[in-house]
Amino acid sequence: MIYSIRKTLSFALIFTALLSACSSEDDTNDPNNNNNNNNNNNTEVTVDSPVQLTGMLDNSAIDYNTDQGYLYGVGWGGSVSWEDTSEFTFRSIITGMDYTETLFTMSIGTCRVPDGGYPTSEDFSSFFSTGAKEYTFGANDGVLLTLYINGVEWTTSNGSGDQTGSSFVVDDFKVDEQYGKTFVKLKATFNCVFYNGIGSSKTFTNGVFVGRFEEVQ
Repeated sequence: MIYSIRKTLSFALIFTALLSACSSEDDTNDPNNNNNNNNNNNTEVTVDSPVQLTGMLDNSAIDYNTDQGYLYGVGWGGSVSWEDTSEFTFRSIITGMDYTETLFTMSIGTCRVPDGGYPTSEDFSSFFSTGAKEYTFGANDGVLLTLYINGVEWTTSNGSGDQTGSSFVVDDFKVDEQYGKTFVKLKATFNCVFYNGIGSSKTFTNGVFVGRFEEVQ
């Protein structure tokens, strides 16, 4: 008798220890190393800039920049099958300066592996592309943004989830390898509406996000 095995995985938050304060010979390849990026003095934000989120939340400026001490992490989640198609979502995270407070996450999906199992490095890197992405529930074939304000979760899919007039565009991305892992770093511009669990909303405009994603290993 043959049994079909399908296992649902929750997001695995894998916080990266490559902080801007680190110094080693490998820092020359660190996409988040301050010495390799020229994002100071109001220079243009590019895919080579430090991991960051900037924009306006209603009338308040948001500036979470790892060049200023904020930290970043990565995560993934999905449904793994050994006999059917597996599906994965990848997550980029910005946290406070001691990792104890998550401030922002971007989730993007859906990476499918038709023969089951986990995505290869090629599956992972070829999943990413430039262009407009749709805001969707659970980042199913689209993106999901989550913002935490004073411990309260605000997402692009809470409440009505209405994103009429909103946009999310991946302007650029690059694929690289570090410490034996394939990663993707992207730069996106966006505007959206965030909703909390009781239906209140906040509008985010002039959004710029530079984030890092890592393959599943």
